[in-house]
Amino acid sequence: MARAERRPDREVYAWTIRDPLPSIPIPLLAPDPDVVLDLGAVFATACERGRYPRLIEYAAPRTAVRKPQDRARAEGIARRARR
Repeated sequence: MARAERRPDREVYAWTIRDPLPSIPIPLLAPDPDVVLDLGAVFATACERGRYPRLIEYAAPRTAVRKPQDRARAEGIARRARR
């Protein structure tokens, strides 16, 4: 993401499944300040309002997650989602 006046420079954000989703700035047109978007809150709202509990088998093993520590985190998230 970048404001027009900062291009071609960009900001890049990275995280793993073990990290909580971050809040990121969304650039607007100058002179307006960035709006902060809480990705964790957006994801939680999408999960609450969506059909995910009916479409996703949360009890199934997390075979797509390769690293053991990531798999443990994914299984914990799935356990909480089943409630």
